[in-house]
Amino acid sequence: MTSAASRSSTRAACRSPTSSTTPTSTPWTRTRTFLFEPWEADWHRAFGHLATRVPVFAGEWGGTTDDLLWGQRLLAYFEMHNIGWTAWSWADWPHLVVSARDGDWTPTPFGELVRGALGAYFRSLSA
Repeated sequence: MTSAASRSSTRAACRSPTSSTTPTSTPWTRTRTFLFEPWEADWHRAFGHLATRVPVFAGEWGGTTDDLLWGQRLLAYFEMHNIGWTAWSWADWPHLVVSARDGDWTPTPFGELVRGALGAYFRSLSA
C-alpha cells in the first residue's frame, strides 16, 4: 500500500512545469535541464522514476557543441535506467550532421556523441 505522501509526490513529478494541477500526457524534461545542476535529479523527478515501473522512451533530444557534457550525462542516465531513446535531428536544428539537405553527412560534435552511443550499443549486441 502506498502512502498519501508517496502518491502526492508521484503525481507532482508528472505535472506540467507550467501548471501545478494539470498532469501531462508525456513526461517533460526541460524543467531546469539546461540551466542548473544536478541534471540527474531533474531527470529522475521528470521521468526517471517511471523507468522502474514502466518502459520509458525519450524522443527528439539532441544538442549543439555547447551541450556535449549534458548529452554525455543524459546518455549515461538513459543507459543506467534502461531508457530507450532516439536523437534529434538529422536535418532540423540542432543538427546531428553538417547538412543532410545538402548531402553532407559529416557528423557534428553532438552527432559524433550520438553515433558513438549507437555504435557501443550495437557492439554490445554482438558481444
